[in-house]
Amino acid sequence: MLNFIKSEWYRLSHKKSIWLVAILLLALAFLQLEMLYWIPNRPNLHLVLYHNEFHDAYNTLANQAFWFLVLSAGVTLFLYEESYRARAQLPTLSFGISPLKIILGKWLTASIFSFIASVWVSSVYLLLVPIILKPDSESQVTSLTELIWELPLLIPLIMASVATILFFLEWTQKIILTVLAWVGLWLLIPSILEMFGYQNSLLKVISSWMPLVFLRFGGVDFSNPNQTPIFEFIWNRADGIMKLLSSGFGISLLLIGSTLIFLAPKDSR
Repeated sequence: MLNFIKSEWYRLSHKKSIWLVAILLLALAFLQLEMLYWIPNRPNLHLVLYHNEFHDAYNTLANQAFWFLVLSAGVTLFLYEESYRARAQLPTLSFGISPLKIILGKWLTASIFSFIASVWVSSVYLLLVPIILKPDSESQVTSLTELIWELPLLIPLIMASVATILFFLEWTQKIILTVLAWVGLWLLIPSILEMFGYQNSLLKVISSWMPLVFLRFGGVDFSNPNQTPIFEFIWNRADGIMKLLSSGFGISLLLIGSTLIFLAPKDSR
């Protein structure tokens, strides 16, 4: 399987359009910081951001952790949509490569690419912070150190997001249906469960284990209006780390296992 992963890595990394994606991600990081600079420097919007700009930049990176999962889904679609559109994976089977190696190889390769893309966006973002934004003497609530473990501990969820895309690509062979399924599972269903969770304690507990919900605001709890929230992100807490790992690996094992059991055999016939 290692040879298959190497061949996939070589094939995908030599796609000409991959550099366009890298530039696009750089532009998105730049635009995000430009917004943080532009909003507080507009006289009529001066009160929108009340912390110093450095804090807002770091805090934004933590608050928007779920977007790394969106990024991983987009990267996976970018890497494999042509293959599934042309069904280019089928000839591979004729060379004696088992469905197990193909599915696991694609999953691991796309997960590595997605993690690298996330590191690229974060690195560019953080490097641009002192260039675009003004230093401030006010003490920061969020420090750079608190963000160090964000991406490494998001790896299980990144892999789960990738697994979701691959599962539905294998099942439907349709890009649009795959995107709709991802949106439904990762965005729509958690939002509905969270909404009804205000009236039902069981649904509230279920929704609290869904990434869209527990990654919001970096996992900082703002639900109690009578209590000042403690700005400790989910990846800096023992219970949060357990939730990240169990949720990510649980979803991954379920979807990759289902792909291997129910979907891969039909391609080998």
